[in-house]
Amino acid sequence: HSSVGPLANISPDPGLRTSGTVRERSKYIPLRLSLGERKMLRLVEAAMTCCDYTTEVDKPFKSQTRRTHAQLKRIAAILRGLVTACDYSAGQKLLEDENYAEFDVFFRQMFEIARRHKIMNPEKMRTEYGKLIYLLQDAVSPSVQPHLEFSVKGRIESVYKFLEERGGLAVLDDKLIEIATEEILAGKKSRAKINAEIKRKEKAVKTIKQKYHTTKLNGEDIHLCLYSICDNNSFLNSDRVPIDKVLDYLSTHFSPGIIEEGYSLSIVSGEDGARLS
Repeated sequence: HSSVGPLANISPDPGLRTSGTVRERSKYIPLRLSLGERKMLRLVEAAMTCCDYTTEVDKPFKSQTRRTHAQLKRIAAILRGLVTACDYSAGQKLLEDENYAEFDVFFRQMFEIARRHKIMNPEKMRTEYGKLIYLLQDAVSPSVQPHLEFSVKGRIESVYKFLEERGGLAVLDDKLIEIATEEILAGKKSRAKINAEIKRKEKAVKTIKQKYHTTKLNGEDIHLCLYSICDNNSFLNSDRVPIDKVLDYLSTHFSPGIIEEGYSLSIVSGEDGARLS
């Protein structure tokens, strides 16, 4: 494993979090979807869009047995549809044999991809994800799972899990990990400063990829992990930065001791629809 000489002088910003924090956070950061996984995601989304699972099972039944039968029937139909869309002959065989456990890994992977995508993009799959979760909850229920003979629930593919399986956890402890995964925020920075930060980040990514690549963990795998962490940082910033700005506006333009007429921020019960006091 070689290292790049000019990068030896790069050192993390002292204001950044430690690499140990990144290592712990990576256990809960989903891995960015690959191109192949995105194709599978579109299939799951399409299946959830056209199915009417919740409509069919969330209505009155004369007995719990009939409800379970309806759940099993609808779940089986969706599972068969997923298999048939990928392999027609396998779908025909599944229709005849009804051996869903034979495709247990496939089903878990499909649903895990959809769940992982939703974690990274909460604003996506609003209606479809609701139906998916109801379906998964019913599929793992004690009344339905014994008939399927397998569990549709699988572990979310995290950055930590991905690297651990390939012996690459040392990536998370590298001194350049914070630089390689930071989001470049424009703010009031000059174009020259932004470009310099982008170049610094690219050099850090290149150094880590060259330093830790192995036969089990190639450069593209490391790149995927680094940018998955960056995606998470970007998501957290999109939630946090607006709050920081509002707090800054409040402390800059308003004083708790001086209230100008017409500009009070107080909330009074009964005024303008307010219910608080």
